[in-house]
Amino acid sequence: MGNLRLVMAGVGRWGGNVLKNLAAVEGCTVEGVFDPSEEGRIRARKLAPDALLADSFAALLATEPDGVVIAAPAELHHPLAREALQRGLNVFVEKPLALDVAQGEELVRLADERGAVLMVGHVLRHHPVGGVLPAGHQHHAEHRLDHRVFPGQRRRLLRLAGQQRAQPCVHTL
Repeated sequence: MGNLRLVMAGVGRWGGNVLKNLAAVEGCTVEGVFDPSEEGRIRARKLAPDALLADSFAALLATEPDGVVIAAPAELHHPLAREALQRGLNVFVEKPLALDVAQGEELVRLADERGAVLMVGHVLRHHPVGGVLPAGHQHHAEHRLDHRVFPGQRRRLLRLAGQQRAQPCVHTL
């Protein structure tokens, strides 16, 4: 098996970490990156100097990669993943997969129909602190891990079509 050829959308605060790690994986090549911001493009050039800096997400997908990595803002996860899955491409999406259940179910259905892999990133799901807490105290770890990953940065709260927002940071563990 040859190199795994990946493209990536979103090289912001978290996406930069993802790109740095992907660029270091033997047998993996990040062939293209799309980020609309100048800051993201500069970060991408530094972390993956040989990668194509695409002018659009569609141009990135047109390179026919083995897989697509999405680390864009959460409100873009569903539309970007949907576009890639419609082309039959394998997709890794940073959490959350989508902003509501219907969007998530649509992506799962598309992946099934196209025979593509759809994977959601849960980097901290297996963090050692989760296994040492007594039952009922996991929310403390979620809060602490969120502040460890995003120190001093206030996370934006999403209000979804009148739905109650889940407990803060429940996606972390």
